Amino acid sequence: MMADLRTVPMGKMDIAQGGELLAVYGIGSCVIMTFFNFDSQIGALAHVLLPDSTQEEDSEDFNLFKFADTAVLGMTTALAGRGVPRRSLVAKLVGGAEMFGEENPDALSRVGAENVAAAKEALKKAGIPLIAEDVGGSKGRSVTFDSSSGMLTVSVLGEEDKEI
Repeated sequence: MMADLRTVPMGKMDIAQGGELLAVYGIGSCVIMTFFNFDSQIGALAHVLLPDSTQEEDSEDFNLFKFADTAVLGMTTALAGRGVPRRSLVAKLVGGAEMFGEENPDALSRVGAENVAAAKEALKKAGIPLIAEDVGGSKGRSVTFDSSSGMLTVSVLGEEDKEI
């Protein structure tokens, strides 16, 4: 029997437990952030688009999960609501590719690296250890998160799948 598999769209977060699977396909400059608690086998995955919320934090339809600097708070709050304390979490990051080429100096071409840096800074501030990452480069990725183990399977077209 295939475990329950749900995809997580851009700017969204989902929680999985007991072997449920979360997936994101076609990740470019976005960053996928996962939190996992080994004891309860519960985790969360956020599909983060941008590094910094300060330009939009006063907007009416503000979305915590769209930004690396606020997704951590949203994820820890959601998991705390399920009885999972922040101090029990570990994090993994995937994505942050430079999809527009390093030779292109405009701000859009640097958003992948900025997403990764902002996610790492937010994790550091929250005291959540980053235990694995597959970030940067210039190739898109897809990822599957397994809530029975916290394992991320990272797929890149033309390469062997990698587990982190």
